[in-house]
Amino acid sequence: MLFMILAVFFGWLIFRELISSTPKDSVSLGYMGVCLLLAVLSIWKPASIWLLERKMTEVVHVLADNKPTKVRCEGVVESIFDRTPMTWAGYTYFDTGDVVFKAGWCKQLKRYLKNPDKADQRVRYSVMLLVHEAMHVRGERDEQLTECQAIQRYYRTARMLGVPEDTAKKHGLLYYTTYFPQHPYYSPKCAPGTSMDEELPDSLWQFLHQA
Repeated sequence: MLFMILAVFFGWLIFRELISSTPKDSVSLGYMGVCLLLAVLSIWKPASIWLLERKMTEVVHVLADNKPTKVRCEGVVESIFDRTPMTWAGYTYFDTGDVVFKAGWCKQLKRYLKNPDKADQRVRYSVMLLVHEAMHVRGERDEQLTECQAIQRYYRTARMLGVPEDTAKKHGLLYYTTYFPQHPYYSPKCAPGTSMDEELPDSLWQFLHQA
């Protein structure tokens, strides 16, 4: 919101200069040029966030069997005043299907999509967070089942986000074999051939022999 206010302010300065009766000399033109640059810089961040939110919403919508949803990135101030029980990464409103990423997590996903091969574990987890919340939108409320459903769809999600095939496989398998066993939502039943196995044609588990 702050960046939008700044963009409007600089736009107003340009408009005021344009309608002014003062002759437009090089100083005036330079002033308007600086204001225009500042306006563009101010609007760039909210525009990039909006584009990311749109992409995330499209992915969640498909993963959730086309159920209505909207993904929103919280800012730092919004997260401070957010009084929902989930205080760490993100959550889903079950009644509306809307998803909220807490402050910083959309930035992690942007960083991942920009250069997935150099992403650390925290940055990579942003993909898992997205697909986990998509499973909540889909209707699952049990956290262990949700996490397992998300794991099986990790590869599909990463590919939908534009991640290269080999990278999507590698990062999904790394999470499942290394980090998932330490996760609070871990279940030994989350494995091929168990009650949690959905036998998806594009399940991450089809690549387990490559782990």
